Amino acid sequence: MAELSRQRNSLEAKAVRHRQLLAEATDLLSGVSLAPAKRLEDACRAASLPLERAVCDLQEFIESITSTIEKRLPSSDFDWRVAEMPQVLLAQDSVGPALEGLLEQIGQAAQGRPVEAGAFWRNGIPVLFLRYQPESGAGEPDLVPARSVTRHHGGDCWLENDSGGTAVCLTFEPGAPI
Repeated sequence: MAELSRQRNSLEAKAVRHRQLLAEATDLLSGVSLAPAKRLEDACRAASLPLERAVCDLQEFIESITSTIEKRLPSSDFDWRVAEMPQVLLAQDSVGPALEGLLEQIGQAAQGRPVEAGAFWRNGIPVLFLRYQPESGAGEPDLVPARSVTRHHGGDCWLENDSGGTAVCLTFEPGAPI
């Protein structure tokens, strides 16, 4: 028991130190005006905060984010198609900016083509996917902020390419047992 307590204390001290380092990185990045630095700054800020996860309706969350993007960029042509999704556990304040940046990049790369948002279950874990057909010559989205936030939540983020287009996949903890 004493050994487990010592290990827990050591891990808590490391987590505090990592949060401090991320906060310092956030301060440094705040002075850089480039868009990728801003997204990285948001990710560092989100990852430096302790997690206060709550049950979140992923469909409503994505619809809210896409609505925000459309209001901020009214001249852009977006075609969001958001399917029914499960509830997950996440800290919306930390995940929101990363997902907003990711969805904005995807929407701009799709150039008015449909962007599908949905979810499927893999080994009891909900996988959020954002599938789109990028405009010829469009680069891949910057996954660093989204990957940082999802890993902070114990999940992951990756990119899949196939003949049907590109899909960004993210995992979060389920909000209810399946």
